[in-house]
Amino acid sequence: STTPYGYGFSGNATATEMMGHIVETNFKAINCTYMDHDGVMVDSGWLYEQGVPNMRNLIQDFNDKTHPYYFTYHHSAGDSMEVMDPDMMDDNVIMIASMMYNIANRNESLPKPNLK
Repeated sequence: STTPYGYGFSGNATATEMMGHIVETNFKAINCTYMDHDGVMVDSGWLYEQGVPNMRNLIQDFNDKTHPYYFTYHHSAGDSMEVMDPDMMDDNVIMIASMMYNIANRNESLPKPNLK
């Protein structure tokens, strides 16, 4: 299963607090209320290094953080829409789109990370 259950986020303390508030108040209906303080992934880390906050979806993948199901096709010849379960894809798109909508409708922008 690749059912979403929360978000990973990397940013400064103010942005992390803002994201936590969004998750707590807006995502109970879709059961995505967990927030991990690690949103940087191998494909997006360079953006974080340039000052862009990073977010990722957290999915239930055989209860294993290494995502064995996901990585059976990720970046392989089978990494295509045809191998994806449409309902699981819909769940993940709803989750990410809902978060982007909530962030976009805030009066203030997410602040940039404090880089060393």
